[in-house]
Amino acid sequence: MTWRSLLLRAYPRCWRAEYGEELAGILAQRKLTIGLVLDILGAAAKQRFYRALPWPLCAVALMLRLFVLRFALFDRSAFLWAYLGATFLILFGAGAWAVRRTGSGVWKVATAAGKAGLAGEIPTAVLYLLMLPGAETAEQHLIYTWMAKTIVLDVTWAAICGLAGALAARGHAIFLRGLRSA
Repeated sequence: MTWRSLLLRAYPRCWRAEYGEELAGILAQRKLTIGLVLDILGAAAKQRFYRALPWPLCAVALMLRLFVLRFALFDRSAFLWAYLGATFLILFGAGAWAVRRTGSGVWKVATAAGKAGLAGEIPTAVLYLLMLPGAETAEQHLIYTWMAKTIVLDVTWAAICGLAGALAARGHAIFLRGLRSA
């Protein structure tokens, strides 16, 4: 596998099917410089972002929010409100994005948001599990109970936030259609 073929593989498969031969021809004629490689990688990242569904990005953002907010906010109540607010903004935006870009149904979006919320709970589950080794049996039971409650509540909240974003995007589209037809 050559450097040129690796650069081509940085693009999404659907993009390569449409434009891959053209880019391969251009790459065959040009000398690979650092600037050209960075330009191609930047354009490939942009295409992957543009063509991707929001849910993998959403899940990563939800995973990072715990650590970012936990280290940024030491006050427990401020952390809770920021955690819920960040979850809402991330999933509301992803839900609206999914409906506007793909025309997905609102229930499909809510399900996908719940799955992203579940993936976003992985760091929380890991933190709970890290607390277990030195815990007594009663403490372990309490930790497992809190972990289960946290995950169920967060996945439910994720589905609600994604549904709200989907409904807002659907309502916005209907509103714009009404303006155009008037």
